Amino acid sequence: MENKKNDSANIDKQRMAIMLVGLCLSMAFVVAAFEYYSVGTGPVSMKGKMADALEEEKIEQIVLSTPPPPPPPPPPAAIENVTVVDDDDIEETDLNLDKESDNTEEVFFEEEKAPEVEQIFEFVGQQAEYPGGMKELYAWLGKEIQYPAIARENGIQGKVFVKFVVEKDGKIGDTQVLNAGQTHPSLEKEALRVIKSMKKWKAAENNGKVVRSYFTIPVNFALK
Repeated sequence: MENKKNDSANIDKQRMAIMLVGLCLSMAFVVAAFEYYSVGTGPVSMKGKMADALEEEKIEQIVLSTPPPPPPPPPPAAIENVTVVDDDDIEETDLNLDKESDNTEEVFFEEEKAPEVEQIFEFVGQQAEYPGGMKELYAWLGKEIQYPAIARENGIQGKVFVKFVVEKDGKIGDTQVLNAGQTHPSLEKEALRVIKSMKKWKAAENNGKVVRSYFTIPVNFALK
């Protein structure tokens, strides 16, 4: 018995129509996808999307190609004093400290000697002498001494012993009062003034040589 197909149930005749409908729907979907309206911006074309994509790619390339900023430089180190020496002037140094250098020079320091002070003699072979002798000395003292007014008004008298040095050239050197404090200060002051003002003496001699010597003179202050 042969089976007969119903024309209404035969889908082979409708296959071509279904394919055309599906193709149209697919094309409509694709077109709708590229031609949709953005909210508040209007339609966006494929040309605009491609331009945006190229712009984003360009920006990304620019960002990627920009090198990172260099790190901050380190803080400057403390600079010490540096002495630059020419290599030609540098001599090899023997670092062996156990060996004595052949170029070592011995340096001797001479002690500075204090100037020698010539001896002052208490006792000599020939004493120093005032020009004309002791008589002339006391005559001169009698003329030169001025009795201090304060001592005269108070009736003060006394004898002042003055010790001095007769230098080798006859000048009067160091003077001092041997009995200081035993008389009035005004008398001591006047006696020293007069002795220092004496002219040159004849220097003393000892063993045939001119020497420095001490001499003592009593200066008497008396009221008449």
